[in-house]
Amino acid sequence: MSSEWVEVTEADQVTPEILEAAESIYDGWFAHASRVDWPEFLDRLEGQEFDSIGGRLDLGDSLMSPATRRIKAHIRDYRKR
Repeated sequence: MSSEWVEVTEADQVTPEILEAAESIYDGWFAHASRVDWPEFLDRLEGQEFDSIGGRLDLGDSLMSPATRRIKAHIRDYRKR
């Protein structure tokens, strides 16, 4: 796999592999917290390598991009389970 950074800013670029990693981060760091610290959460996710995007995850500069909104929505739904 390439160690190149791959910018993912659109919702349709967020793969199931990225969402699974987000669930793992939630379970490991935030499951018992009263709220998710989104900047910290996204920092933990960003930089991981994913086969599905062919490199390291770069979520761009905005915490409100369509990609980050999709990840946040997924984790909010995941928390309800």
